[in-house]
Amino acid sequence: MTWTKLVQREGDFFKNNLMHESLIDEYPNVFDSKHIGFMTTRNENKFIHYYHNSDMDLFFDFLKLKINENPNFFNEVIEDGKKHFFNLINFSQEIKNSDLRNKKVNELIELLNNYSKLYKKPYPFFHISAFVGLKKEFSEQHLDKLAMFRYFSRESFNKVHSLTGPLFDEIKFRLEFAKNNIKSFKTNEIVELLNFSKKIVDRQKCYLIHEDGKTILKENSEFIHEENNLNEFEISSNELKGTCIYHGSYKGIVKIINKNEDFVNINYGDIVVSSIITPSIIYHIKKAAAIITEEGGLTCHAAIIGKELRIPTIIGVKNVSNILRDGELVEVDAIKGIINKLDNK
Repeated sequence: MTWTKLVQREGDFFKNNLMHESLIDEYPNVFDSKHIGFMTTRNENKFIHYYHNSDMDLFFDFLKLKINENPNFFNEVIEDGKKHFFNLINFSQEIKNSDLRNKKVNELIELLNNYSKLYKKPYPFFHISAFVGLKKEFSEQHLDKLAMFRYFSRESFNKVHSLTGPLFDEIKFRLEFAKNNIKSFKTNEIVELLNFSKKIVDRQKCYLIHEDGKTILKENSEFIHEENNLNEFEISSNELKGTCIYHGSYKGIVKIINKNEDFVNINYGDIVVSSIITPSIIYHIKKAAAIITEEGGLTCHAAIIGKELRIPTIIGVKNVSNILRDGELVEVDAIKGIINKLDNK
């Protein structure tokens, strides 16, 4: 069975677990279909999402069937997804405006449970927008709309995380979690902690696998993916290939971005190479002269940002963050989708 990397991000276990719960609790109810094979691996605050290669043909057959039955299917996905996001944002705003310090434990638990339920509601629609761009099966108009919805979704999740921060801070305060991260737990585990019936666990490394409608959590385990094993040819190759998003060409210095904090180090004219392009870094990415990313798909964030800012962009370059080096001189041809290493002389 082959797993293919979808995206790499930074974030907590809590939201990863809610997403996997949504694959069971929400996705089948919305689309009357099981979600494709999906896996999330975690190492400290970083995570990577993977999908089953073998499931993609079935997924796109499912989408084509939906479009044939209802030509307005994608528009309805976007409209319904936005409704759930607005409900989630409004509830999160209520949490932020609450007097959390004076609430009883059972009231905090009720807020947490309701938040978790609402958080899972938009995910089925968000996942459609994340996967649909992996193949050129649908019109550019459809893909552009879904790409913008994916961008809207990520910004909405970021807003929600900010609004609900005080709730998790209050829970940490009640539990005297001075140094521990409360978001390394599931919703029900936090409830058990508040009721003093749960032991603290360590989830610095773990992974969740969703297959055949079920999700399994592998505690304190590390999943070694075969794509990380670069062979000698890949490392020494002077020419890399990907998919062009915004056309153009540029010769410049590589700036490797491995975590969100690295974006502040971008200089004007740098060629940004990253696997963690998100809407939150748009201010810094404006300095880039070109963007190269491992993340693929015509609806990915790098694709949206590249088009919006008119920056030459190539996506889906396998293992590029491991092949190129910080400070290396390269030439980006975002017309042919080729990156050439140059001698740094």
